[in-house]
Amino acid sequence: MAKRAAVAEVKITVNLAGVAESAANADNMAPAKQPHPAKVDVGTVAALGVTAGALGTFLATVLGYAAGIMKLGPLAMVGAFIGLLLFISGPSLILAYIKLRKRNLGPILDAGGWAVNAKTRINVPFGEMLTKVAAISPGSRRSMADPFREKGSPWPRLAALVFLLYIVWLSLNHFGLLHRWTE
Repeated sequence: MAKRAAVAEVKITVNLAGVAESAANADNMAPAKQPHPAKVDVGTVAALGVTAGALGTFLATVLGYAAGIMKLGPLAMVGAFIGLLLFISGPSLILAYIKLRKRNLGPILDAGGWAVNAKTRINVPFGEMLTKVAAISPGSRRSMADPFREKGSPWPRLAALVFLLYIVWLSLNHFGLLHRWTE
């Protein structure tokens, strides 16, 4: 063990001395030439070729199926289109149906302070009733004034008032009425 430790220590010392000497003489050494990177990597060209081949194969396959479906007639084309739509959006439709069946009004009522601790399922007729637009009761009146609207800025009216007063002052001064009234 002692021999191994001594050999390792000698190697580390020699290595450290070499690194220290190269660091001390770094400013005297000429900068090493950097190799120019290749413009296009061979692996990139190969990957682009494989991609182009795969896209070509996919396009030929799709066009082959499309040509085969077109030979069958317009009803087959409509069926293929509907099948494609169902294939793409079918899983999301199933998930939406499951989520709609689990609708529960309990958390909403609980958040509103009603403290209903039961699962209040929302079925289709109840959901329709909740989403209907309310009708105004017979004999009642509608007020179109919005009490929560944003109030306008007073500056445009104030500027118009100042401009109007300036015009009146110019008119009175032009006819000499200001001097006559104020002497």
